[in-house]
Amino acid sequence: MKSLSFRVLVPVLATTIGLYLLVFGWILVDARRRARIDAETRAHETALRYADEVAAYVDRAFQIPRMLAAELAGLKAADVATGRDAVNAMLRQTLAAERDVLALYTLWEPDAFDGRDPDFVNTPGHDATGRFIPYWNRGAGDLLLEPLVDYATEGPGDYFLIPKRTGRDAWIEPYLYPVAGREVLITSLVSPVVVDGGFVGITGLDFDLETLADLAGEIRPFDDGYAILLSGGDVIVAHPERGRIGTKLTEADGLFASLAEARAAGGGDTAARPGFSRVLDAAVYYVSTPVAVRGIDTPWWLVVTVPQASVMAGATRQVLQVMAAGAVQTAAAVRQLAAEGSALSSGAQEQATAVEETGASLRQLVGMTERAAADACTAASMAAATRAEAEQGA
Repeated sequence: MKSLSFRVLVPVLATTIGLYLLVFGWILVDARRRARIDAETRAHETALRYADEVAAYVDRAFQIPRMLAAELAGLKAADVATGRDAVNAMLRQTLAAERDVLALYTLWEPDAFDGRDPDFVNTPGHDATGRFIPYWNRGAGDLLLEPLVDYATEGPGDYFLIPKRTGRDAWIEPYLYPVAGREVLITSLVSPVVVDGGFVGITGLDFDLETLADLAGEIRPFDDGYAILLSGGDVIVAHPERGRIGTKLTEADGLFASLAEARAAGGGDTAARPGFSRVLDAAVYYVSTPVAVRGIDTPWWLVVTVPQASVMAGATRQVLQVMAAGAVQTAAAVRQLAAEGSALSSGAQEQATAVEETGASLRQLVGMTERAAADACTAASMAAATRAEAEQGA
């Protein structure tokens, strides 16, 4: 009878173990699929939120040259006499209040400000033309007045020539500019001054790229991630490797594919793209999102980098916990099957009863496994909902 017990018990145990592996294998695959989708969604939403924050920061800064341009244009249109000293005082006072700003300035066409350019040739804040071109900056720490330079030269003078040519606000690509005796990598936010439909000058604001790099450096998605800020021309403005600031992005960069996909989508509405970060030496998700500033046609781009391990960690722990619980349930059921299988040696009637009880135990195990699977799905849904609430609360 011992051989009969063995012949009945072996297939039952094999079926039990096979069922366990099948069901919990499916749980593992499905949970990781759900976790991946959740991770990509969270990475994309995080990128959108941070891009909006950077855009709001730049747009707020843009209000300064816009308001100055509107005020100066209004005074000029109303033929209100405004002296150069008064405008200089306005620029200096505004710059003193804006600690993140490197420089404020205005630049006027020849004799367009007050018709007195010859009276100011080579005086403080002027060059040999006498044009009104004050450049207030804090490049040396204290506020300093210098004349603007290179304004008639293509490239270095784009801060003046682009708004003059287009008659619109301009967010200038990063460039080197002399500030207080040293070359500084900057970007400019510039607004045209238009009087009676004609261009007469500009007002502008300069940021040291280090300021924007510090702003992007505060972005730490899921604690381990980081952000990269790119200009519309793919110049790196902010990067955790500071030595790359001011260099051009290349196709060799891991995030290039994400950026290309976002641009092809026509608005950055793209899913997180998996890649590998040399900075973290780890697998990551890249999400490229435009930094859309009002009045600027060519957006800059924020690329948020999220470590895959960080967003998948919770789901992996959950799967392991469910599988451990299932293993305990399976072990208990197997012990019960073994005990009931030994009853097969007590006679035909007892064998039949044991077989029936063995079948009942197997059905009970199947029920346990199905409940474990259901519990796993419920736990995954609750975890996702909890994370979503936490993200919204943050």
